[in-house]
Amino acid sequence: MYFLLNRKKFYFLILIYSIISILYAIYVEYYLGFEPCKLCLFQRVPFVMAMIISIIGITFNKNSYILILLLTVFIISSLFSGYHFGIENNFFNEILGCTSNNLDEINKIEILKSLNTMPNDCKDVNYRVFGQSLSSLNFLSSFIISILCLIILIYEKK
Repeated sequence: MYFLLNRKKFYFLILIYSIISILYAIYVEYYLGFEPCKLCLFQRVPFVMAMIISIIGITFNKNSYILILLLTVFIISSLFSGYHFGIENNFFNEILGCTSNNLDEINKIEILKSLNTMPNDCKDVNYRVFGQSLSSLNFLSSFIISILCLIILIYEKK
């Protein structure tokens, strides 16, 4: 536990985790051929931000605002991935445009063209790890990292 309370090591751990997460998402998309939905792409943004913040945090590890910023990023990541997980399990309706409107097309040729370019539906889970979707694993990890950030902030105030 003391390892995680050292900010410099914590930022380094978050940097490595974020790099691995992004590289794995790219591997699943380009090498394995699983096309991501819009929310899958949105969920990558907090990890890129976490990489940048972690690099800054490694350099300026005494500044509490950097840790608060990292906490905010992972709370946002938890919200995105939790929402995506909710859509996958029919807890929420899709509001961010994850489905296509192919039936609005009049011409049959245009419908066929739009089928080739339509984004994946956010509720369809095409790829799983240990029986879990990537959004559920992202939610769990982002939530845990958020709690660790809070623990570090609270521990240092004592």
